[in-house]
Amino acid sequence: MSDPYAAYDYLRRTGPVRRVYRAGVPVWLVTSYDEVRLVLTDARFVKEPARWPVPIEEADPGLGGLNRFVGKHLLYSDPPRHTRLRRLVSATFTPRRVAGYEPMIRTVVDELLKQFDACDEIDLVGRFAVPIGTTVICEMLGIPAAERKDFRRWSLPLVSDHGPARSSEELAAGRRAALDQLSEYLGALIRHKRARPTSDLLSALIEARDGDGRLSEPELIAMALLLLIAGHETTVNFIGNATLALLDHPDQAELLRRRPDLLPGAIEELVRYEGSVMICSLRVTGEPVELAGVLIPEGELVMAVVAAADRDPDRFADPQRLDVTRPSVPHLGFGAGIHYCVGAPLARLQSRIAIGELLRRYPRMEPAVPRHELTWHPSITLRGLNSLPVAPHGLGRPAAPAGRLAMGGARGGR
Repeated sequence: MSDPYAAYDYLRRTGPVRRVYRAGVPVWLVTSYDEVRLVLTDARFVKEPARWPVPIEEADPGLGGLNRFVGKHLLYSDPPRHTRLRRLVSATFTPRRVAGYEPMIRTVVDELLKQFDACDEIDLVGRFAVPIGTTVICEMLGIPAAERKDFRRWSLPLVSDHGPARSSEELAAGRRAALDQLSEYLGALIRHKRARPTSDLLSALIEARDGDGRLSEPELIAMALLLLIAGHETTVNFIGNATLALLDHPDQAELLRRRPDLLPGAIEELVRYEGSVMICSLRVTGEPVELAGVLIPEGELVMAVVAAADRDPDRFADPQRLDVTRPSVPHLGFGAGIHYCVGAPLARLQSRIAIGELLRRYPRMEPAVPRHELTWHPSITLRGLNSLPVAPHGLGRPAAPAGRLAMGGARGGR
């Protein structure tokens, strides 16, 4: 959907907690900030698939084929399993380790941007965001450069809900094939690194201990899958989304060029305004819970719409406006509670470097196609552009007035 926010606003105003159907399965859709935050933080909402009222594939078609790994990583586990897994991952995914990736990320971004200096037009998703996301996560996991080309092809079927002119059976088969290839490769890589450990994150996960316990091979594969898919896809999508938002608001982009010190706060505002996660992973009520005056029985599936919560006027002043100087942005784009995104510091670092360098190096950058030609991934959970063609050096047209959309010209206008 090119603009889901009007629908989210309507849902939030007319019934922030309501029962709907997804692929024929009843779920409770939650769209207001306070209630979404409660769903994300309250222990009465659980995640273990064993407590779901229907099989995984029925509850969330996007998880088709992933059922043998769901429950073996952080995303779909509850304490005490989640506590153990989180402790093991946190022991390796430390702030110091994340900060140590900054020189590598800057090198990746710089090498990509050098290629654009002589280009009239580039796709900022395919030629910038995707290589950043792929290279960084693969560098972290110690995946050799020659073996990275398939990761985008494998991960996309695992996060898209549907596709053009494809049946649900074809999509499920595509997911299973992609997952089989990806998990087979990761299993072989884990066995290789167990015998010959290096300084990468995957080797550190293999060596991590919690008392006498370690991650099992299925848990390691599940964790690597989660890092690859969640860490890669969300960052790729966010860089595209955030860049488009700044192109839509050239006054805000110009402010960041003049005041690069505003970038850390601007990233938080951009996550709130146009983040890559629209709906959090499913929860189930472990007991009856009342939300906004609505009683949800025990054993019911719940979908928390963070993209709606992050534009709730009861929490944010003028929420439909992008404001990179917004003083405090307590958004839910990285989740909340015990399932708060473990990779959030890395996502912030990558986004700050990528977007900051784009703004600095290309002060005349403009969209190269009309806004209505842009298309989005067919997913209700993740939000991301299929492509974002831009002219890094401008199209030779007069600049649009500050705050107005600069996307009206076609390619022939250069």
